[in-house]
Amino acid sequence: MEIQNLSTQLEENFAALSVKYGDLEVALTQKLAALEKVDKAMKNNLKKAEATVAKINATKATKKDQQAAIAKIDKALNPIRQELKAHQIRDNRTAGPGQRSKAAAIHAFCKYR
Repeated sequence: MEIQNLSTQLEENFAALSVKYGDLEVALTQKLAALEKVDKAMKNNLKKAEATVAKINATKATKKDQQAAIAKIDKALNPIRQELKAHQIRDNRTAGPGQRSKAAAIHAFCKYR
């Protein structure tokens, strides 16, 4: 009789453990589904962030590029500066005392720009 009671208890314990295992399996499946959703959203956000960084990097100019552009602009402005300087010299000869010509003002602006 004692063996029969022990066998019954083992069966009851096994049944209880099986129910617990089933509940844990369901809970685990639900948590995994939630984590998969979060993972998918995070991967999507990462792709967007990578695309944004790529766009930012594509629009960044290096210091060398900036200096080259400035040099090109300066080179293009040199003839204009020389012409303004020539006009300034001519206008200064014809300007009255204390007068400053428009060419001199433009030249000063371009020089300090």
